[in-house]
Amino acid sequence: MKSERIIWPAILKYKGENELAYISGQSDWDSDADLHVFAYETDDQLIDSQGFIYSLNSRKNNLVVPEQTNRSLPLPDVCELIKAHLSEQGSCCVSKLFASSIEEAFAMMHSSD
Repeated sequence: MKSERIIWPAILKYKGENELAYISGQSDWDSDADLHVFAYETDDQLIDSQGFIYSLNSRKNNLVVPEQTNRSLPLPDVCELIKAHLSEQGSCCVSKLFASSIEEAFAMMHSSD
């Protein structure tokens, strides 16, 4: 199953990097040219708050248009991404991170940045 639209907030996952970028909503995406004009790598992804994965290789009018994939990440996998991000940022005790939803995990990441 895939989402028909991005359920914000979302995170950007860059290929080969632990650092993630938090995007609170469509208005943040639209107002930050670095997000929608940037040339992404093939395996860079946008992951929404339901775990749905969007590729970032489609362009329309020279702007990046996140494209739905048939993939999603379960909560444990999203938590592992958040843990790796927080560890990269120097946060302590990341192994104890627990979230009851993907949106909650994103909020923990965002509040620590």
